[in-house]
Amino acid sequence: MNLKTLILFFCVASLISCVKRSNTDPIPTIAYESFIPSNEDIAYLTINYTDGDGDIFAEEGAKDNNFFAWFYYKDTDGSFKPALWPLVTPNPPGPDTTIYNNRPLAYTVIRPSELSKDQPIKGQITITLVGWRSDSKYKNFKYKIYMVDQKSNKTEEIMTPEIITSF
Repeated sequence: MNLKTLILFFCVASLISCVKRSNTDPIPTIAYESFIPSNEDIAYLTINYTDGDGDIFAEEGAKDNNFFAWFYYKDTDGSFKPALWPLVTPNPPGPDTTIYNNRPLAYTVIRPSELSKDQPIKGQITITLVGWRSDSKYKNFKYKIYMVDQKSNKTEEIMTPEIITSF
C-alpha cells in the first residue's frame, strides 16, 4: 500500500466517522427545556424530543393522552413530595369529606402538521399546562414527566429542575 492510498483511506474514514446518523430507536426520548408560568392557571412547559420512528405525537382526533406530568412541591424539610389533587369534592366541601389523589396533568399532544410521519424526528414542543399546580401556596416545585408514543413505547421519566414562582 503506497502513501497516497493510505492517506486517502484515512481521509475517507475520517469523513465517514463525522457523518451524523439518524436516531432510529423507536423508544422516544425527552429532555426538559423550560417552564414559563403565565399566571396562576396557565404555564408553558417546553421539552426537547427525539423519536426514531416519528410516532411520539398523537394523530388528529386521538382520544388517549400521551403526555403526563406529576407535580411535586417542596416541603418544609426541603424534600419534594407528590401533590394531592381533589378527586371528589362534595357540595359543600368539608375537610373530612374531600377525597384526594396523586394524579398527573394528562394531555393529548397532536403531531404538528409539518412533521413527517414514520420518519425519525427531533425538535422542541411547548405544552400549555392549564391548572398547572394543585394549590397556589406551592411556590417551589418540580414536575416528573413522561410521554407514550402510538406504539405504547414510554420515554424515560424525567424530573425538571426546581422551579420557583412568585405567584
